[in-house]
Amino acid sequence: MIYLEQGMVLPAVATAQLLLRQSKPYATIDCTGRFDAFMRVAVVHFQKHHKVITDGCIGKDNWDRLLAPKKLQTIDVVDGTDPNLIDFEVKDIRKQGGDPIVLFGCSNGVQELVRAVKAKARGEGSIALLRIHGHGGEGNQGVSSGAANGQRHLAGISDENFGTTGAQLAMLQSLMCPYGSVQLLGCSVGGGAKGKSLVNKLTQSFGVPVTAAVQIQFGGGRKTFTFEGPTVTGCPGGVDLKTWAAGIQARYDNFAIAV
Repeated sequence: MIYLEQGMVLPAVATAQLLLRQSKPYATIDCTGRFDAFMRVAVVHFQKHHKVITDGCIGKDNWDRLLAPKKLQTIDVVDGTDPNLIDFEVKDIRKQGGDPIVLFGCSNGVQELVRAVKAKARGEGSIALLRIHGHGGEGNQGVSSGAANGQRHLAGISDENFGTTGAQLAMLQSLMCPYGSVQLLGCSVGGGAKGKSLVNKLTQSFGVPVTAAVQIQFGGGRKTFTFEGPTVTGCPGGVDLKTWAAGIQARYDNFAIAV
């Protein structure tokens, strides 16, 4: 499940644009990472073609349809140490047909995240979207601590412990689809200088764009599947999102797949 609508600017939008170009009725939009009016028209055409609700937004039905021909997948990792994350994030994902990885309190939760994602991935290049749900703070994404200070005992990903966690997460790079992305959904993870630093460093570990929230994230319902408020995004090579999006179109849009 994902939720994308007009006005959003995200790497996942660029992924959807590329897949819309390659799926019947073969949209003529460009990959920009910006969900504009032209993309909305393309989404409506796609929805009409596949006889699903024509709301002009990308949700579960059309996101899954876009991923299916290439056997791409979305993987969610949730810090289940906080009961609230079980009550909201985990239940929301399962309600939409997802099967999240749930991590509970442990040291070196990042290593466990890597192990679990590797076990769930369908193979190299199969992950179109990897989302990490948990508490956070500027430059810190909790993974298995149930708290905002998850960097302690390597129970989270932070700018301070990146020397260790970055190397661990780099083990997932080959599993990421080259036009996929990673989302850090903890509160304020992308905020401040530490947040921007962490996002840019993680981009190099994963080899794909990484996006993090700047403000508090409440989650629950549709909010479980998208960001609330502004975000910060880092792209491989330090380019901006528009340049990265144009690059994936140039490299990977040389064929079409019939649905």
